[in-house]
Amino acid sequence: MGKALYENEGVFRRAVDYCAEEIKELLHLDIRDIIFQGLTTPEAEEKLKDTQYTQPALFIIEYALAQLRQSWSIKPTFVCGHSIGEFVAAHLAGVFSLQDALRLITLRGKLVSDLPGGSMLSIRTAAEEIMPLLTDDLSMAAINSDNLCVVSDSG
Repeated sequence: MGKALYENEGVFRRAVDYCAEEIKELLHLDIRDIIFQGLTTPEAEEKLKDTQYTQPALFIIEYALAQLRQSWSIKPTFVCGHSIGEFVAAHLAGVFSLQDALRLITLRGKLVSDLPGGSMLSIRTAAEEIMPLLTDDLSMAAINSDNLCVVSDSG
């Protein structure tokens, strides 16, 4: 994820390095070791699937991409995002500092990681059609639009 950019684009690398250093104490590891792992092993893949590492990794890559684009004089007229991207957009819009965003997303990742396991499924159907199909083990997790919902199980 972004390894070629990290190796070849100084702005991208500096952004990643700064963010990684900022959250090193919170994570008790260097997130770059997870993002830019040399060999893909089952253990490494499992670690990257763990939300406590996935969320900060996604934030850092998205933030570094934004910094890289801005260094090329590509400035956003407005910013928006979904999930982790919302936090990147909020920082870019000046809602909170980079340090606060990094702390927030790292703590958010840890909290989500500590929740009981389960699965989610995105369904391109109206909520009214899905609701009658839900059982005691299934619930509507999100209604993202008129025809896009997410259902989750209790794990």
